Amino acid sequence: MFEENKIEASEAITFLNRDESHFFDVTRKEGDGKSIQKKCVAFANADGGELIIGIANLEGGITNTLESRWKGYEITEKANQHIFSIIRDITPQISHLGFEFFSIKNRPELGKVLKVTVEKSPNVHRTSDNKVFIRKSAQCIELTGQQITNLELSKGTLSYESQLVENLDVDELLNSQELPVFLRNVYPRTEPVDFLRKERLILKDN
Repeated sequence: MFEENKIEASEAITFLNRDESHFFDVTRKEGDGKSIQKKCVAFANADGGELIIGIANLEGGITNTLESRWKGYEITEKANQHIFSIIRDITPQISHLGFEFFSIKNRPELGKVLKVTVEKSPNVHRTSDNKVFIRKSAQCIELTGQQITNLELSKGTLSYESQLVENLDVDELLNSQELPVFLRNVYPRTEPVDFLRKERLILKDN
């Protein structure tokens, strides 16, 4: 059961007046699961943050009023699809998540917004369509290729020692000057290629 809080209208306005930042974002409840996953993944892959679901952005002629921007869920159960999308469809699962509902006293027609608190994670998380995002200022930036590898390295989920060295032929390693010098102090004596394979320093086929 998630916590539900009734707040004054003046407190609700502070949500509207809070600028989107490296640690804070808002989104409409009509957004699909992937767009909400994107923001949660970006926070987890960066320094954590808070996402309010049920508040419209100031765009398309929307005015900064409760009536115009506070578009919450009629009942908490209607948020289940988004909650499940965050908990179930992000891989690996984000370990530390917080969910709180907020409604405005005497304004039940405006509904309940959902605040999702995402803590910084030691893992690299992906959305259900296998995309990686990171939070930069007020943006969710998609990472690809080497950028993802760099993030994994920085988080320690991947080590430099486990990375393949590109553009290096096995024969170059076998014929290097350093390898036979090193093997002089390895007992029992072993052939260079056998040593490299035993230590998993080269792949079987390359």
